[in-house]
Amino acid sequence: MQLVLTSGGLRGSLITLFDSYEAAINADGSFLIEDVRPGAGQIFAQCNGWSSCETFVDDPIQVGRRFPDGMSEEDQRSALMRQDPSGYILQRAQVPQSVTPYVLLMHRTSALEVTVVGPDGFPVEGALTSAYPIVRVMGVGSWTFPWRDWTAMTGRDGVARLEDLPADDGVWFDVSAKGLRLSKQERDDMPYAELSPGEVATAVIKLEPGGD
Repeated sequence: MQLVLTSGGLRGSLITLFDSYEAAINADGSFLIEDVRPGAGQIFAQCNGWSSCETFVDDPIQVGRRFPDGMSEEDQRSALMRQDPSGYILQRAQVPQSVTPYVLLMHRTSALEVTVVGPDGFPVEGALTSAYPIVRVMGVGSWTFPWRDWTAMTGRDGVARLEDLPADDGVWFDVSAKGLRLSKQERDDMPYAELSPGEVATAVIKLEPGGD
């Protein structure tokens, strides 16, 4: 798991200073992060079959939203959910801890099955499929999920299955095969699949002549 602590708390849309800490999750689900400076931050984790959940923002300003003075928290929450589903962000953490033990919420990971066909519509065997799940740290930025890569080769049926994908968001993915390539539209805008916890997403990619 990884904890990202920001300087100046979690208010505002741009935070320029932050520190990152990593720790392994034990077999019993516990973890210990040592030598951490005081501060507010966000935390995420990945382990076999499970990934951490995003949770609703504590304050709309954390995602750049402001509401009129006097508007109740319940009304603000409802308005934010209607206006922008990105009101869910990584779970927050405070150092020193405000509650002991700290509980990190997890849910099941997802899988992605990609069927790859050639220009003739027949399955393509041996196509390399790679997925790039993104972690977004509010106010800091985004990057490819750390600790592992997601790749698989298609079989004789043209299907590649990518397991254990973090499920809070969708995922961008790429497909390559000898002598074939993605369509121009997909080269310009990488294919994307929506994910749901514990579910299998599917996609069909038709390659065109070209490439190495």
